[in-house]
Amino acid sequence: MEDELRDNHLAFIGKILSTVTHEFQNHLAIIKESAGLMGDILSIDSSVDPAKRERYQKIINSIEARVAKASGMTQQLNYFGHRLDLPIAQFDMNELLSEELRLLERLAAQKQLALSMDLDKSLPPINSYPGLCQFIFYKIIDFVFGLGTAHSTITIKTSSVRNGILVAVAVTGLKDAGNDLFESVNKQCNVALEKISGQIDFDQHKEEVTLQLTS
Repeated sequence: MEDELRDNHLAFIGKILSTVTHEFQNHLAIIKESAGLMGDILSIDSSVDPAKRERYQKIINSIEARVAKASGMTQQLNYFGHRLDLPIAQFDMNELLSEELRLLERLAAQKQLALSMDLDKSLPPINSYPGLCQFIFYKIIDFVFGLGTAHSTITIKTSSVRNGILVAVAVTGLKDAGNDLFESVNKQCNVALEKISGQIDFDQHKEEVTLQLTS
């Protein structure tokens, strides 16, 4: 009963996210079209002073660039929400990680951390709980973010292993061993890991956290 309630709650959150972000996209499309129309009018209006024309065009270009960036972020959030619609589904782990990492770019920038991805393109699809995988990946990333120093590089790598897939999150230049903190993270993820048949490990020597899932 508790699991069913949790799954329904996640599906509700996912539905709201996907619906609202879709509406955001509609508004952004209107702003983009309006900016484009203003640019067209500006280009054919010979009465506009050339200096002002250049200034106005820069403003229009800035609007279009901001809209493009906001649209991309909204799209990623829409994908994120849709993955919560179904408690269990077949999905591409590379896509899930890429989408979630895009949403975490701001947190990385605040901590002055660089992000890098090395994804195995031959990775097979996995049948599991995408919402729980998102949660576990976030806990791993948050843990690694806390270990990295300014200008450290966080590398996310995926690979196939026997009967499953492996996600490795490595950081250059640990500022803290973090063993006690990792045990806390492992405990927080314990129930979710059991449900997805997964396991996380922290190798201080390799400076990486790994998540192994059975496909």
